[in-house]
Amino acid sequence: MTMVLCSQCQQRQAFYKIEGHPLCIPCYQQYQQAENLDFCRDAALMNNLLAMFGAQTGIQMPRMQIPQPTIGVGQVNQHNVNVDRSVVGAINTGRIEKLKVALSDIQQGGDSATADVMAQFASAVLSANDADNAVKNELLEHLDCLSEQLAKSPTERSPSVMKTVLGGIKRVATTVASLTKLYDVFEEHLDF
Repeated sequence: MTMVLCSQCQQRQAFYKIEGHPLCIPCYQQYQQAENLDFCRDAALMNNLLAMFGAQTGIQMPRMQIPQPTIGVGQVNQHNVNVDRSVVGAINTGRIEKLKVALSDIQQGGDSATADVMAQFASAVLSANDADNAVKNELLEHLDCLSEQLAKSPTERSPSVMKTVLGGIKRVATTVASLTKLYDVFEEHLDF
């Protein structure tokens, strides 16, 4: 089975088909946003026409509800942990989401460098072609546990737990050739 690329960006696998055009998730999201804007514009026009009709005839007609877009307030921290060319179903995606939340907590705690190094290492784990899914899941479990500890305030952390988890990461990561050098950088950055 061949992978169908998005007809718009030609970079990602297509998951949706709109009027015969295959779209990836980001391009589909842009399409949905454009459709929503068209609907809002049409609804506003219809409401205007109904108001003019009501002013001329004295008959008030119900107006269409126009959905308001959700606009984020404040700083948004996003750490991308990418799953590329992996069997996503075999990797615990809930753990990946939990890891992303912990990385954001670490960054908000003032240690963005550690969050960045952990995100890079997690992405490398997920894209390691020389590691099977069991190894990837084990490393993600360790990273999840370590990130939970690092997200806590320094007085609430358990150094012995963090050292044990880091030892588990080292034991597994050093068996994967593509992760060995990156693990050394990862370990040097962590100081506890």
